[in-house]
Amino acid sequence: QRVAWSGRRWFYFMRNRLYVGRKHGASWPDLLPRCVWYLARACRDGALPQAIQGLLVAVRMAASPDAPGDVAKQIFPLRDDP
Repeated sequence: QRVAWSGRRWFYFMRNRLYVGRKHGASWPDLLPRCVWYLARACRDGALPQAIQGLLVAVRMAASPDAPGDVAKQIFPLRDDP
């Protein structure tokens, strides 16, 4: 039996997945299929308002000039390890 998500889990799931994608260089058009898929799943689970709120917060976080990701990118640059 599957366990249903409760509370604000869809909000955090959507926000975190999209913010991390942006932090690692994905553009919003690149993330669009993921956004649509997450919104469809949230709708199926009855949590569409949470997912939309998570999407909006992710957009605001990614647009912030002092986003923590900027500092993290400087400290931990992405690179291909051999």
